[in-house]
Amino acid sequence: IGTSVHPRRLSVKVMRAKEGVGEPRKHLGHGICDRLHRSCQLSGQKVDAQRLMERTWALIAGLQVPWTRVRGIGLFLGDLR
Repeated sequence: IGTSVHPRRLSVKVMRAKEGVGEPRKHLGHGICDRLHRSCQLSGQKVDAQRLMERTWALIAGLQVPWTRVRGIGLFLGDLR
């Protein structure tokens, strides 16, 4: 992250395969999914890559999605100052 940009919000979106749905029909497709979202506030101080990684994994772990059912993950930094 550049020194002049300070994100204040971290958001994680996970696509989880719906219960009882098999593998996607299309190669590299995600199929029918539930979309889950978690976010947290970051302090106004500089945020380094290590801290972002720790907060991201904590948010993903909080969703309690088995890795075999994950079809996509999105990471967003917002409220840039």
